[in-house]
Amino acid sequence: MLDLYTMGERIRQAREDMGYTRETFSEMANITPRFCYDIESGKKGVSIDTLKNICEALNLSADHLLDLKPLDTDAYDYTIFHVLMEQCPNSYRDGLYRVMSAYVQSVSEALKKEGS
Repeated sequence: MLDLYTMGERIRQAREDMGYTRETFSEMANITPRFCYDIESGKKGVSIDTLKNICEALNLSADHLLDLKPLDTDAYDYTIFHVLMEQCPNSYRDGLYRVMSAYVQSVSEALKKEGS
């Protein structure tokens, strides 16, 4: 059975993580701020079209919002990194990618040395 409260919490958390106000997000998802509040609080469900709009606005999959597959609690949600990359101007994305790659490589090397 669909858990509206969990779905609403996931929507609210994603919206807040992306820095959107309820009003801004509502406009992006083509819903009213009041309906957004009702969804986030688990009081109301959504149509397929509204779910699609919400997923597109928050760059989330419907299966995550609907909890159609078990979530790996040890896995990190990389959605925020994708959002940050999308907000970065195209001319800077390559540089940001190189910085992130260098950071990951240095952390990996440091962890290897600790394990030795």
